[in-house]
Amino acid sequence: QDFVYSTDVFQLVYTSGTNPDGFSEEKIANYGHTQAIIETIYPDRVPARRSCEACDEPLPMAMSFEVSPLDEVRKRSQWDVLEASTGLQAYARTECDDLLSRIPELARFWNESADALTFFGSEFSHVSTCVDIAPMCSLHDKARASCPETCGCSSPLSGSLLSTPEYGCPTACKKTDRYLERLAALPCREPPAAELAATKFWTDWSQQLQEKVDTMFSGLPDKRPCVDCAEIFLTLGCGFITFWSDAIRTALSTKLDP
Repeated sequence: QDFVYSTDVFQLVYTSGTNPDGFSEEKIANYGHTQAIIETIYPDRVPARRSCEACDEPLPMAMSFEVSPLDEVRKRSQWDVLEASTGLQAYARTECDDLLSRIPELARFWNESADALTFFGSEFSHVSTCVDIAPMCSLHDKARASCPETCGCSSPLSGSLLSTPEYGCPTACKKTDRYLERLAALPCREPPAAELAATKFWTDWSQQLQEKVDTMFSGLPDKRPCVDCAEIFLTLGCGFITFWSDAIRTALSTKLDP
């Protein structure tokens, strides 16, 4: 039986099957990380750098470390989304910047993952720059982590509702001069619902909210805080914050920040 294992600080052993969801070998082979591991084992399978017309330098996808490699690899295996997005920026020696130009292997990783992303319902085209990632900003944490500026992590009125660290935006983004300047430029007023509903960012947020609720409560229809959440979001405007707090508390006996 194929399995993976780890040990904790007490040396207790924890195991898991390598394919608990039963994906076919063909689907698993389409993941970018599968190809990255193969190329690490077999360096001769790394293709030439396509973005460099005058050279044949290989472009591996796996990111490597020159100092304390085992410790760095171990830490990354334990990261959550917040830590991974911030760590990716640190790897590129920045804080909240688009990374495809800084880490070219990321573009390869996205393209090698094309079939897997399509399998999970994403519309996918060839990726060269973060402009190509933009249509996926609202769909994937990895998109926001790879291209935080393009995905609006450093803008208070970004087109992505899920622009917080737990959804892939690096923690430093809301502390950058770009974000603070954009925030300071906004008038200190609460726009009427009709005014908000006429803006692109608010209508985008309404659809992203609907998609998130549909996903979160797909197996819990009786717990849904709202059915047509997008319409309520557009109708109530900022009043949706109070509505959501009350609805989610009733549905789950807890409180979630909208």
